[in-house]
Amino acid sequence: MIHYLDNNVEGEPEVECGPNSITVNFNTRNPFEGHVYVKGLYDQTGCRSDEGGRQIEASDLTTAFQTHVVPMPVCKYEILDGGPSGQPIQFATIGQQVYHKWTCDSETTDTFCAVVHSCTVDDGNGDTVQILNEEGCALDKFLLNNLEYPTDLMAGQEAHVYKHADKSQLFYQCQISITIKDPGSECSRPTCSEPQGFGAVKQAGAAGAAAGGGAAASAAPAVAAAAAPTAQVTERANLAQLRLLRRKREMAENEGIVDVRVELNTLDILEGANPSTPIAPALSGSDEIQQRVSSGICLSPFGFASFLGIGTVVATALSASVFYMARPTSHKH
Repeated sequence: MIHYLDNNVEGEPEVECGPNSITVNFNTRNPFEGHVYVKGLYDQTGCRSDEGGRQIEASDLTTAFQTHVVPMPVCKYEILDGGPSGQPIQFATIGQQVYHKWTCDSETTDTFCAVVHSCTVDDGNGDTVQILNEEGCALDKFLLNNLEYPTDLMAGQEAHVYKHADKSQLFYQCQISITIKDPGSECSRPTCSEPQGFGAVKQAGAAGAAAGGGAAASAAPAVAAAAAPTAQVTERANLAQLRLLRRKREMAENEGIVDVRVELNTLDILEGANPSTPIAPALSGSDEIQQRVSSGICLSPFGFASFLGIGTVVATALSASVFYMARPTSHKH
């Protein structure tokens, strides 16, 4: 019995003649099982090919990465009236409840994380107080408590309006760190303890420099007494600076910092429209906004009573005179 192989050559074979060899290329319908050899030289290995099937060469896949530049979020700092849904304000009364709000707008979703930190408040005259440290933790609960983060790119906290003594303007400045969010993970937030009262750090400014000049002119015992508090303030400022430098060194290459600012003009309770709000702590900070008083006459209670009594007497006298003059006269016969 003769068995035939169910196979044949597809297309025309290709023969390439080289200086020392001949290359034959052909395609078969089914896997090739046989020998290809030079006639008369089958016994020589170099003249015979014993391929048991088709030879397949697979080339490596070329991987290409497609990059897309995503712009950084645009951030802003607002002070809202009352709560998170209030309107932005620039004027407020001491003790009025407001909401500090930081937001960043991005063209993409679930891509970035934002952390607010390094917040200071300035009176515009060089007197600066730090209210959030470099880690984003509050320093004085009476000024601003630890922040809440409703979303990846939003932070906020309620507070009451205060002012620097004999000043009315407050300039708030904060930094917002923007980082790329890892897929499927949550944004990391500052781990802060509950802040105590009166823990804000006063930073060196124009007022401090002037005070230092006055102290240099004072007596030696006074300088010695003030040396210890000054050293403590300096040491605290140095530690804060070291923490800031360490944070900058630890920042990843994909992190950016955005500076945001907002201004608030504060009015005394008698100047504002809501005198029933509680009084917030006062600090030291620009020129007072003068109260606009409508023109008129101001009387004390005693003066008002005297004026009312005199008016009553005059009105009674006039009434008596009119009655006497209007009485008909009688004629004697």
